[in-house]
Amino acid sequence: MESRRVTRLDLHDKIMEKKDESVEFRKRHILEYLIAKFNLNEDEAAKNILKKNFFHRHLLKWNQSFRRDNIFRKKYEKWLKSDILLPSTVYKNLPSTSNIGSPEEFPRGRPSKHFEGSSQRSKRRKTEELRATTSAAELSFAASMKHRDIGDEDVAKLIKEVTTTTPTRAKRVLSKWRKWDKEQSEMSPEDNFICNFY
Repeated sequence: MESRRVTRLDLHDKIMEKKDESVEFRKRHILEYLIAKFNLNEDEAAKNILKKNFFHRHLLKWNQSFRRDNIFRKKYEKWLKSDILLPSTVYKNLPSTSNIGSPEEFPRGRPSKHFEGSSQRSKRRKTEELRATTSAAELSFAASMKHRDIGDEDVAKLIKEVTTTTPTRAKRVLSKWRKWDKEQSEMSPEDNFICNFY
């Protein structure tokens, strides 16, 4: 019985099969693998989610591992073991035959949305228990470390800056950002272009 789940490690192995080829060739190689695995028809959403959630982060982590496979696998073992999240439409369009996989892999009923795609109300509900049992300091630290793990160093530093320095730091950062945002919105399109260009 063939599993239809794909981990980041599966995709990394596919990249290593073509490690001497160009980046675009490797991307195409992975896409063809997923098309065959999930019976896709050039699914645009699958391509987009891979670009956003796999290729960019994989490249960052690969470079941070000095492009050494053994270092990469050891350093990012946990990240590599997690599944690739494809759009729910991909799973909906799979034929419902007995050789697809176990019921645990594809539960019946309405597919649950990923956290990022949920409404604010759903996010509050999904995080209610976490917020009730974990302190703000722990959550802030965990958020900072999680962003660092996925390569978002700037976000990690910003979270640390506003949550662990002086009590007024967050207010000052927000005030400065709002002032900058207001100045940008008041500029003419020509001035805005020149400012962003230089």
